Amino acid sequence: MNADVIPQIAFDESGNTGADLTNDEQPVFALASTSLSLEEVTALLAPLKGPQAAEVKFARLKRSAQGRQRLTSVLASSQLNPENVVLTLVHKRFMVVAKMVDLLIEPQLQRAGRDAYKDGFNLSYANLLFICLPTFLGETVCDDLLRQFLALFRERTLDARRRFYTLARDVVKKRTGRFAEVVAPILASELMVDEILQHNDWLSLDPAIPNFFQHCALWGNRFGRRFQLVHDESKPIFQDRETLESLMSPSDEGRWIGYDRRSFIFPLKAESIVFGRSQDDARLQLADLVASAGAHWATRVGAPGTQAEFSKELAAAGIDRFLAGGLWPTDDLTPEELGTVNIGGVETIEHMTDFLSRRRQGER
Repeated sequence: MNADVIPQIAFDESGNTGADLTNDEQPVFALASTSLSLEEVTALLAPLKGPQAAEVKFARLKRSAQGRQRLTSVLASSQLNPENVVLTLVHKRFMVVAKMVDLLIEPQLQRAGRDAYKDGFNLSYANLLFICLPTFLGETVCDDLLRQFLALFRERTLDARRRFYTLARDVVKKRTGRFAEVVAPILASELMVDEILQHNDWLSLDPAIPNFFQHCALWGNRFGRRFQLVHDESKPIFQDRETLESLMSPSDEGRWIGYDRRSFIFPLKAESIVFGRSQDDARLQLADLVASAGAHWATRVGAPGTQAEFSKELAAAGIDRFLAGGLWPTDDLTPEELGTVNIGGVETIEHMTDFLSRRRQGER
């Protein structure tokens, strides 16, 4: 790539239901990005474009056998590889559990002088809860607990707080042994819930923001210099522009923060977000195809009939070769299993908070 040309990364998403993370119809969120040029993508997608279609759409292509075949042929193309296409998938239900750890348990650990992210403790705890909650509570009570947790941040009312902690208290009191010890910190968060809600709103539950950040960090690590972002203006992340751009500073030298495989250069090297229309930009259309195909593949593997067959076809096309992170439950609990053995690093939240504080002071 010409060093004088500022790289552009095009993004699109699929399955974004905002903070409604228990949505049964769209249980997976997907975000895709590509560094391919407009000319390269336009040529690549030409076989998919019908005479009457203003743009290439996954929803339209998947309706027919011919459309599915043409789509998988493009996705299998050697022109697409993990170096120029990135895909992240989020298991939304697991994200609710992970957010319980991040928003309710992490602040308690931080107050006690412990780093919840070191050695992947937060991931281990989330995996453990995801396994234990439905097993010990039953699906109905587990579902209710997750919904009331989401309501706590979406409604931000005394009634929402009462509903969640009444249920959490009942869960802890009726269970004994190790499981009670595992869930007790959820109830203990009531002592500092005012502070938690003061620093976190419903956007804290939106999978788009952390995934967009993850993509930006990955591309920043690869480029090592400034780049621009292009995103579909019709998507929800358009509303989060100010939040995301506050974490960008291409002129700042930056430093590696975080731990193990989760480390990245901060502040983000992206210099701005440009919002465009997908019908005018083939790169956004490609990102839509990859994101939608990834979400379909991850959601429909066990579905009956045509849905499952199409998922198999997407797998055969190598949709998984673009995967680079995201959030998905596993049975892994130890740092060795998680790939998060600590070999040094810089605490992420403290460094980012300090950066934002200095930026705000500089703007005064």
